[in-house]
Amino acid sequence: VFSWSPLGGPRRLSDTPYRAANAVWSPDGQRMAFTSEREDGRSDIFVMRIPASTRMPEAEQISDGNIRYTYLSPQWAADGRSIFYIATDTRLIDSLRVFDLQAGEERPLTTFNGVDYYDALSISPDGEQIAFASQRDGNWEIYVMEIDGSNVRRLTSNRADDRDPAWSPDGTQIAFVSARDGFLEVYVTDTAGSALRQLTDSSENKRKPVWSPDGSYIVFNGTIDGEAGNFLVSVTAGTDSEPFRLSGDSTDAVSDWQLTHQ
Repeated sequence: VFSWSPLGGPRRLSDTPYRAANAVWSPDGQRMAFTSEREDGRSDIFVMRIPASTRMPEAEQISDGNIRYTYLSPQWAADGRSIFYIATDTRLIDSLRVFDLQAGEERPLTTFNGVDYYDALSISPDGEQIAFASQRDGNWEIYVMEIDGSNVRRLTSNRADDRDPAWSPDGTQIAFVSARDGFLEVYVTDTAGSALRQLTDSSENKRKPVWSPDGSYIVFNGTIDGEAGNFLVSVTAGTDSEPFRLSGDSTDAVSDWQLTHQ
């Protein structure tokens, strides 16, 4: 896990032989949640407090380490008191769960009656809703529900895959990737799913869109003109502008973009 300062450059935040991914800042910018694969090859959820010094932070495991599950895609609640995530059991069936950091307790969030798979989730800035990708209707679509798991509604409706939802900082838009034109491209829509705009168009796959703090740009991981890496695209200009390449390694995906005081 690394953080990146525009002035100070990269800072390494974890130093283990195990793979780490999906790092996300807490709302106050003081902690970070991430996933890591440890001895048994499963992915668990960890939280670490980021010191102002260059000292390596210590990570605490919050998922229960149950060998029946692997845990993915952590997302902080808007108040920083809970973490939402995906749990996949040994049958490869997924569920959405929430962990209360103060009580130290986990509870299920979804009660879908059938086989379900989840790809990613995103919490609205006001903390009231969750956007997530699910295969419950036969292919990957974007859904929105209340923070307590009620009132599930489908946001996209397309025969191609729609994945990786990401709520805009002002809560008015959701970015996602869709293969509706043959390749996974970056799109944004309003929260009703009625105002769709395409931001990239290079006939190569993109994944994991992440908003800038002011909502002006989106970073994504993918390939453009045969070159893999992380790219920056203007939300307003969209396909009228060329995405700017930030890095040249497709294995280093940007997980979160937040202004902190570190």
